[in-house]
Amino acid sequence: MRPIALKQGYRTPFVKQGREFSALNPVSLSKHLIDGMLEKKEIPESHIQHLIWGMVMPDPNLYSIAREAVLASRLDKGV
Repeated sequence: MRPIALKQGYRTPFVKQGREFSALNPVSLSKHLIDGMLEKKEIPESHIQHLIWGMVMPDPNLYSIAREAVLASRLDKGV
């Protein structure tokens, strides 16, 4: 088994339900967060091989929030 490295982690700010982020669904919120991380250029996009993503209250309409977030973001679709 190859060793892994966690470069960094982020999370969205805590806000009350139905307020600041009410117009965003989990995928669009994730897209903004991922694209914001990529803009910081702290790690080359070509080095990103896997994405571990989750949400506190799973949406039954989403099969995989991680996959949907990658497809919506600037990340390579093979991640």
